[in-house]
Amino acid sequence: MQKDTQKATRREFLKISGKVAGAAILSGLPGTHSQAASALPAVSAEKRVQIIRSIMKKAKAVVGPDFPIIIKINSDDIVPQGIQPDTFPFLAQEVVNTGVDALDISGNNPIVKDIEHIEDESYFFDGASRLDVNVPIILTGGNRSVSHMEKLLKTNEIEFLGVARPLIREPDLPKRWLLGTADDRATCISCNECFRAVMYGETAYCILDI
Repeated sequence: MQKDTQKATRREFLKISGKVAGAAILSGLPGTHSQAASALPAVSAEKRVQIIRSIMKKAKAVVGPDFPIIIKINSDDIVPQGIQPDTFPFLAQEVVNTGVDALDISGNNPIVKDIEHIEDESYFFDGASRLDVNVPIILTGGNRSVSHMEKLLKTNEIEFLGVARPLIREPDLPKRWLLGTADDRATCISCNECFRAVMYGETAYCILDI
């Protein structure tokens, strides 16, 4: 990551985002759900984030203290001995202690299908709402309706919202939301068919627009 950090600064990126969530390699390290880890005695949250602390130290040495580095982290691994909702706040605090500038809250299943009702949206909010940290919290995952997202922002628990799959079908959606020319809800139906192309090394696209 140190080399990627150097590239980011040379190319004038606005931020760096490290992924410790979903199925990323680092996602298993803060939890203890790997086969090797499950055979070891329980370790503290501080020790679980040791590799993140090491990465942050090297990255900050390259970019300086004013360059934002964001960590995306699971709020629930949904597996035995992984990150659990009740222990997540302690782990998140240890991640914050490594010097990250924001937390992007995710989970072990970040691409939930068939988000049909507003109650199904923003499905990692429960994990995010448990946190009491001194860095901004970003909520990504199932954000589909402007009205719902605005309500979340008013809770004072979320400062930023991420939108991913809807932008595959509507890349200009955020601009149209700002202009008031788009519907309240994104047209993405969360079928996940856009990922088929990615699996074959192609650029993601929405099959409904073929």
